[in-house]
Amino acid sequence: MPVRVFPVRHHSPSASRALAELIAKDPPKAILIEAPSDAESLIPVIVDEETEPPVAILAYVPGGEPHSALYPFVAYSPEYTALVEGTRRGIRLGFFDVPSGIALAQDLAQHERIEGASHDEPTTATPVSRDVSLFDLIPEATGHESFDEFWEASFEMPATAPEDYVRLSLEFGRLVRSLQADALKDPEHRDRVRERHMRDRLRSLLAEGVKEDEILLVTGAFHSPAFIADDFLEGSAGPVPLATELTVITYSYGRMSEQLGYGAGNRAPLFYQEVHDRHGDFRRTSLEALIGIAEQLRLRGHSASLSDVIDAYRLCNILARMREKVGPGLEEIRDATIACMLQGRSIVLDDVWRGRIIGNAIGKVSSIVGKTSLQEEFRREVGARRIPATDDKSDFWLHLTSDTGIGTSIFLHRLRASKIPFAVLESDASRAALLSRVREKWGTQWTPSTEIALVENIVFGQTIAQVCEAKLRKVLEAARSVALASGALLDIAVCDLSHLYDDALAKVEHVSSEGDDLHDLAVACQNVSALLSYGTSRRLDAAQLRDLLMRLFHRASSSIPRIGKTDEPGADRACTALKILHEVSTTHAKGDRMFLDALVWATDAASLHPRVSGLATSLLYLAKEFTVSELEGHVRLRVGGGALPMDSAQYLAGLLSINRATLVKNRAIVTFLDRLITALPFDSFRDIVPIFRRTFGDLSRSEIGYLLEHVFDLHGVADRRAGAAVASERDIESLRAADSEVKQLTDQWDDLFKE
Repeated sequence: MPVRVFPVRHHSPSASRALAELIAKDPPKAILIEAPSDAESLIPVIVDEETEPPVAILAYVPGGEPHSALYPFVAYSPEYTALVEGTRRGIRLGFFDVPSGIALAQDLAQHERIEGASHDEPTTATPVSRDVSLFDLIPEATGHESFDEFWEASFEMPATAPEDYVRLSLEFGRLVRSLQADALKDPEHRDRVRERHMRDRLRSLLAEGVKEDEILLVTGAFHSPAFIADDFLEGSAGPVPLATELTVITYSYGRMSEQLGYGAGNRAPLFYQEVHDRHGDFRRTSLEALIGIAEQLRLRGHSASLSDVIDAYRLCNILARMREKVGPGLEEIRDATIACMLQGRSIVLDDVWRGRIIGNAIGKVSSIVGKTSLQEEFRREVGARRIPATDDKSDFWLHLTSDTGIGTSIFLHRLRASKIPFAVLESDASRAALLSRVREKWGTQWTPSTEIALVENIVFGQTIAQVCEAKLRKVLEAARSVALASGALLDIAVCDLSHLYDDALAKVEHVSSEGDDLHDLAVACQNVSALLSYGTSRRLDAAQLRDLLMRLFHRASSSIPRIGKTDEPGADRACTALKILHEVSTTHAKGDRMFLDALVWATDAASLHPRVSGLATSLLYLAKEFTVSELEGHVRLRVGGGALPMDSAQYLAGLLSINRATLVKNRAIVTFLDRLITALPFDSFRDIVPIFRRTFGDLSRSEIGYLLEHVFDLHGVADRRAGAAVASERDIESLRAADSEVKQLTDQWDDLFKE
């Protein structure tokens, strides 16, 4: 098939530059570009003067499960260059890849094959994929650290004429196809289906009277040899296409850099944009990149002077010559920056690298493309409320003391509850603990996923509030536990969805009367407590919530005696529940006898997991239900006497899991600990070492200080510096042996989990 073919690597500055020169030198009458053929109607949007790359064609399946595909463009994508140059010269333009519905159906079929294979018997043979061959074999053969470095040195840096670029890129495409020769024998192979569609689209254009030599095909290097050698296999048109809709959305450099793989992405979008703007001058671009990196380092408090930049630039060029490159590239910039500006501290560079080399630019789409009401509302609210919406994550505090702050909080919570990726409520503590404050800490970051979600969620409503209400209604209806129902209640309240509030309250009441799981009831108490703590920032009936909270709290308290003997995960859930109930009691149920009596039972119950009993003892001491002497008596009873070493260790782990500072100051408790450890046989000590590691591993420096004071006194060590001599050589060897055995045991666990 003797047509003109221009083989490209997507998002390649050199390919874009060579293509522009080729079109200017010998303009075709028609250009067919590798992109979904059903997206041709979007070409005017992409080339409109209001549109600023990076942008992307979004194909999605409306309704049902979210399923979408993106086809991004940057200013130096060869496909975008073909569109711009073709539009400027009045050349007929078209897309000729499979329609988006077939592409998405192929994605879905491939995903199902992978899922099915994961359930089959494992095999020892691992097929070599095109990506694995490309990224492993070529760098290994050429001496480069990565495929990207090979491509940069071999294709981006040399100043090749368009004809030479076409010849080299075709050879590269043939090489890649040869690595997949067996797979390409299948006429239903994904790429074979795509190439048949491209051929048929070309034939349609020829049937209209356009001559072969008047057509230019802009397609990936992998597909180009098929047109040169007329290498097509007859077969089906592909899977049944899915019904799709298409639009153009804004994209970002940060997302481009994350798409690793041949033809799919670009590891340094901003750097290569500057290379493109400087017509392939890597030396000038590298110097300006080093100047920019030094400026960013100085802003972060590092000393990066002009002389450091000069030294780094010299080193860049020396490294490039040593590596037989035309000029310095990304590897040389990174190595020289670390050596000359950071004194070998590479970790400092990551943040600067993202801003100066990868870039954080977000594109702009022409107003001629239609936007959904959700997209318009999002842009309007974000702009009016001055919410950061960049591709870099932004953290800020939102005060809930004004109507503006409350309104912004409601908007962000609605996005969060609607699962539109943009805003994250940040806290080291639980969500409920954060909501008890008069301000919220948020993190926002716009990504293409934000835009995709706004488009796809239009099936749930015309406004973000409607989408949020529809999704939370589903969550509420599906909730079968009081924890899930109260979580939905919390979200409904903070999202200010008054239509659902009464239904959510009724649902919590209903499911709480049917279940008696301690952990679920405790989480429900936490969620309702959070609503009470919201104060006047939401229109809530405090008396109604307080009554609900006390009913949940008493149901949870009455569930404590039903815990029974549990395994380790069960003990974790029980301990978490007791801690939550203790926190709630300090605010809303201080001195509640039902809860305190349940803790007394848990302290004495031999049927409970020892760690739960230990925590209950500590909570009673915190509530001032136990005096110091009573605490010592309980500890002596559970740790001393005939208690098993493992049970004693678990009990102490629970005891010290809360209020540790007060407990390690207690001489009697430390004495019990010391006697327990020193009296244990070696085998028993080895078994409880992991528990003690967890128990004492999180102690603060001050808590360790209190503990050591008692230990030194118990062993008659007057000088702290002599503490190292307390243990004999024999003791030390025993400890090392125990530590080695524990390590071997944990390694065996790791191997087991890996399998």
